[in-house]
Amino acid sequence: MYEFDDNLLKLDNFEEGIKKISSIKEIMTTEIKYYESFESDEEREQFCKDRKIDSLPLKDKLEIWEYNKKSFRLINKDEIIDNADCFIYNDNLIDFFSKDEKVKFIINNKKIIGLMHFVDYNRKQAYIYPYFKFIEFESLLREYIKIIGKEKDYLNNIYKKSGKKVEKIEDTGFIELLKFCRENQLIDSEYLIINNNDFQGKINFLRNNLMHIKYNTDLIKDDRIEDFNKNNKILNHIIKINKKLNKEINKIINSF
Repeated sequence: MYEFDDNLLKLDNFEEGIKKISSIKEIMTTEIKYYESFESDEEREQFCKDRKIDSLPLKDKLEIWEYNKKSFRLINKDEIIDNADCFIYNDNLIDFFSKDEKVKFIINNKKIIGLMHFVDYNRKQAYIYPYFKFIEFESLLREYIKIIGKEKDYLNNIYKKSGKKVEKIEDTGFIELLKFCRENQLIDSEYLIINNNDFQGKINFLRNNLMHIKYNTDLIKDDRIEDFNKNNKILNHIIKINKKLNKEINKIINSF
C-alpha cells in the first residue's frame, strides 16, 4: 500500500507561523521624519519639493497631509493602515497597495508607528511566504503523482524524453512535474490557465524573480505596479492549486 508522507498534513500549523512573521510590522519603516508647523503653504510646498516627498505626518497628533504638486489635502482614515500585525499577503492589503505608488502610514493607539510602500515587499521577510507556497506546490505535485500510482509512468516518461534514468521522483525538477501533470491531464485544465495564458510560463517568471530577489517589483521599472499585481495573481493561483491538490490527496487517503 502507498505510504503517504503525513508531514504534509501538518503544514497548516507551519503556515500559520509563517503568516505571523510575514506581517506589516516586519517590513514597515519605523524611522519617520515628522513636521511640526510651517508659517505658510508656500513654505510647506517648498519643503516637499526640496525633499521630493508627498506626505507630511504631523508630530503631535494623527494628521497626515498629502502634497499633489498643486495643493495639500488631509489623508482620510480609510487610507491609513490600523493593524501592524496584518498578514502582508492579505487580499485586501494587496488591493490597497495595488492602486497607486503612494506611501501608506500605519497607526496604533492613534499614533503613527510606521510607513510602508509596496516596494517594501522586496524585503527579505516578504519572501518567506511565497517560498513556502512554492515548496508546498512542488511537494504536493510529487505526492499526488505517487498517490495516484503514476510515479513509474512519470519516471519512464522522463527517460523516454531525455534518455536520463532517474530512480526517484524526488530527483526530478519542478517543470518536469508540471509538464507531466499537464500532458496527462492529472490536474484540471482550469488550474493551468491564468487569464487565458499559459500557467507554466508565468510560474517560471515568478520563480525566477524569487531566485533573483525581486519578487514583487524592480525598484527602477516604470511598470512596477503592473509587476506587483502580476506576481500576486500568480501566487494566488498557486495557493488555489495547492488547496485543490490537498483536497484530492486527503480524499484518496480517507478512502484507504
